[in-house]
Amino acid sequence: MRARGKVLCSLCELLLGGVLLSPQVFAWIVLGAVLVSVASGRLRPDLVALTGIGLLGATRVAPPEVLFSGFSHPAVITVAAVLVMSAAITASGALRGVGLALAHRTSGVRGQVLGLAAVTALLSAFMNNVGALGVTLPAAERMAERARVSPASFGMPLAQAGILGGTLTLIGSAPNLIISSYRASQGGTGFHMFSFLPHGMAALLAAASLWALWGPKTTEVTGDPESEDIASLPEIPDVRRRIKLLAIPGAAVIGVATGLMDAPVGFTLAALGMVGVGILPIAEAYRRMNLDVIIFLAGMIGIGATLEHIGALAAVADAVASRVTGVPDPLLILAFLFTSSAISNAINNSAAAVFMGSLALSIAGSPAVTVGADALLMAVAAGSCMALILPTHQATVLAMARTSFAPPAFARSGLLLTVISGGAAALAIWLIW
Repeated sequence: MRARGKVLCSLCELLLGGVLLSPQVFAWIVLGAVLVSVASGRLRPDLVALTGIGLLGATRVAPPEVLFSGFSHPAVITVAAVLVMSAAITASGALRGVGLALAHRTSGVRGQVLGLAAVTALLSAFMNNVGALGVTLPAAERMAERARVSPASFGMPLAQAGILGGTLTLIGSAPNLIISSYRASQGGTGFHMFSFLPHGMAALLAAASLWALWGPKTTEVTGDPESEDIASLPEIPDVRRRIKLLAIPGAAVIGVATGLMDAPVGFTLAALGMVGVGILPIAEAYRRMNLDVIIFLAGMIGIGATLEHIGALAAVADAVASRVTGVPDPLLILAFLFTSSAISNAINNSAAAVFMGSLALSIAGSPAVTVGADALLMAVAAGSCMALILPTHQATVLAMARTSFAPPAFARSGLLLTVISGGAAALAIWLIW
């Protein structure tokens, strides 16, 4: 049996990795098959990514330490810790009553949509965007009912705000964490907590202008907001208890923002602390860690590392670099941003960040390219966070299920939003980086 296994491995290596296909071509075929399989939605992304690693390993395209390097990548543990921390914040109830407070301070529907979108974006900057929508969507449904407008009038902007809110901070989205780790891998340090804020705010303000222009036209809100909201809300913690509940994640955010702690360490300690004090049971913490997402991310990073190890990325980078000679820096930033957005819409934002981040570093090292690596990495981060056209993002799926907006309407709105917000983000990146 052992001899047959060696013969089979040798045959696979000969046919797929050596004679019929070069290792580089075979690796690109595997990556393409993984991306298409994930995009189809018929197979589990984590199993698809692991299958890709298995194929590359069976044909000995790369050694195991390269193939499985994603499982030791700092971005993976950071994403897991942020997911647990976000779930603990939601479970604590520290953010309950947001809709009630907003309803007391705004009267027009457009004002309520913009206000709730701003709250959603702010929450998404510091916690998982699905968790942020979990906090604000119930309030949106009640507001829409009182205003006698379709819940979709609130749901669609909230989904978009939740996604764009992730562009504001290091922990707002998985792509930002991945891109920061790529920067650190070049011998320096990762991006800081608020390095993403300028282009994130530019994109969000551009989106807010669209929501204000094309929001629902009803100007009066009927009903008693206090009686309707209080009846459906769980007990709201008082101010002192809110402060205590948010002390642990707040300390982690401050520590990472000031550079006292690295993101993987700070947020892992915060997640452990919130589980340790009983805010989130340990079994629930493991469930909210979304191991399928973690395994998929680790697998994609491993495939990306393989492409880099065998020189496949360098070959593509050289080919691209030879064709972008003389291209103005703003156009190159736009190209990376919109390409990352397209991959994010079709596949997954983590996959977009892994693939385009590696390519950005390779391209930036070419003498023919004048734009810096930081600018291209930021363009990838911004674009990877703009899954605003196809309803494939988890935040979009949640909002669509709760408020029943139509996918074609989301696609039309998202396409315009991507162009305007992406252009604003690209301009900010070009001016700053």
